[in-house]
Amino acid sequence: MNAVRLIILFILIGYACQAQQSQLTYEKPNYRKIERAIRKKHGPLYYPSLMTRFEQADSTLTLKEKRHLYYGYQFQPKYNPYSSSDYIDRMLEIMNKDQQTNGELQFIVQCADSVYREYPFSVLALNCQLHALKQLGQLELYNKRLKQLFTVLDALVSSGDGITKRTAFYVIDPSHEYAVINILGLEFAGSQYQTTHFDFLELKTNKNKLRGLYFDVTPSLKYSDPFINKKSGIPNEDNTGYSKFFHNTIHLT
Repeated sequence: MNAVRLIILFILIGYACQAQQSQLTYEKPNYRKIERAIRKKHGPLYYPSLMTRFEQADSTLTLKEKRHLYYGYQFQPKYNPYSSSDYIDRMLEIMNKDQQTNGELQFIVQCADSVYREYPFSVLALNCQLHALKQLGQLELYNKRLKQLFTVLDALVSSGDGITKRTAFYVIDPSHEYAVINILGLEFAGSQYQTTHFDFLELKTNKNKLRGLYFDVTPSLKYSDPFINKKSGIPNEDNTGYSKFFHNTIHLT
């Protein structure tokens, strides 16, 4: 396991421990209702207001507000689930070293801030920055970024359990699929399939015999092609019978 994956795993396991205590509930998002709500300028879910509170790491954001913040991002001008960044590549190059100098850690913080300004929900950038901030002892910003990361993850795990297509996790960014897998203490097996608007990611052998997880990727597919309709070799059977494992892991009810 490389250094980057190990650091990210530790942070996400920390989130899973918190989620066990918070008793999150799940419900699939209604994108039409979300879009209407976040466009109402004087409404409680107006998007610029939610984003301002997110940038301030407001701990009073409710789950409903977090969901409108995360899923509402797909309706913002900057939304691009397939964007790439040289800053990410530079961070990963440094993160894969056995040790980083203080100068390199500061550079990671700067790179992550640059990514954040363009895409505030980059789980990878947030994780890399959290590692650097902790090593540098910048605990105030560390705690702020940790709250922001957990805000994103709360929205993600509130959307489903991934056991069946009907209860798939909903993501606006395909890279977030791997964050969910890590939260559950599972490992991606390296194969994934797509049919219509679902991704199915196979998992490595686990004690609960969970074959894989389903993710609804409608926003990213619509971004690339609003009329897309892909079909491939996704398994027909659902993971029925394994929902108990998920509920015992994160206690979604």
